[in-house]
Amino acid sequence: MAALLVLALLPLDVAPPARQGATDTADGLKLSTVIEDNELVAYLENVSQRRIRIFVGWSCGEAGPFTAVVDRDRRPFAFRAEACTANEPQFETLEPGARRAARSRVRHDGGAHAVASVYRVDLERLALSSRRLDGVWSGELTSMPVHVDPTLEVMLGKVVQAQGGVVSFEIEHLYRGARPLRFLSGWKGPCGAPEDVLLVDGTVRGLGPDKTCDAPAQPEVQTLAAGRRFSSQGRVTLTPGRHRLTARYHVDAGKGHFAERGGEVGAWSGSVDSPEILVEVRP
Repeated sequence: MAALLVLALLPLDVAPPARQGATDTADGLKLSTVIEDNELVAYLENVSQRRIRIFVGWSCGEAGPFTAVVDRDRRPFAFRAEACTANEPQFETLEPGARRAARSRVRHDGGAHAVASVYRVDLERLALSSRRLDGVWSGELTSMPVHVDPTLEVMLGKVVQAQGGVVSFEIEHLYRGARPLRFLSGWKGPCGAPEDVLLVDGTVRGLGPDKTCDAPAQPEVQTLAAGRRFSSQGRVTLTPGRHRLTARYHVDAGKGHFAERGGEVGAWSGSVDSPEILVEVRP
C-alpha cells in the first residue's frame, strides 16, 4: 500500500516539540519522530552531559543520515541536489540538552500508517570524504513510530495542575470518517478507566486505578458519525520540573470486537497520538 510520501527535505534547525512518537536512545543521543503540519520531523537530542559532534548532511544537498520508515518500509529523506564542486560532509556540535530537527514534507494517501525515522552514520563512508572525524558520533538509531490516521484526531487539553504534582487533563477524540463507526472508549465499573494512555517523557502511563483491581469491568462504546467526538479524563502525579505529555488512543484488533454489536456499523481499531504538550510542574 502506498503510504506517506516524503516530498522534500527541509534544513536542520532548532524547533519546538510537536506530535511525538516514542524515542530510541544510544550513546548520549535520543531520536524521536513527530508529525507537524504535514511535515515529518526527526528530532535528534543530546541527552548526555557532554558535547556530541554529529553528522548532519552534505554540502551539495545529497541525502543525509536521516531515513523515513513508513509501515516498516525504509525511504531516504528526499533531497534537492544543488550544483556543487566539492560535496563535503557537514558536522555540528550538540551541547547537552540541545537538539536538531530534520524536516520533510509528507503527503497523506488517506490511510492509517505507522511512521518512524532512522539516523545512521557510517564513519567508513565519511572517511572517504573527510579526515575530520574525531569525536563524530557513529551508529544507528531508530525511533518508535508515530501512528497516523487522518480519520481520527486525538487532542490533549484542559490541563490543570494541583498541589503535590497532580495533573488532570482531558483527551478529546474527533472522528472525520465517511461512515459511522463504533469506538471502544474505555471500561465501566470499579476498575473502570479510559482506553487512552498518557506518554510522560516517552514512558507510557496508564489511566486506570492506582491500585491493583480485579473487579469485573464492562466495555464502554461510543458510536460516532463524521464530525462527532467523545472525550475522556485522566489524572497523573508528576515530579517537579518540565515534562512532555502525549495522549495515545490505542485499540488493537483483539479488543476491537468489544465494540462490535452486529449490524452494519463496524468497530474502529488502530493507534493515534495527540500532539505533544509541555507541562512545567511546580515544586
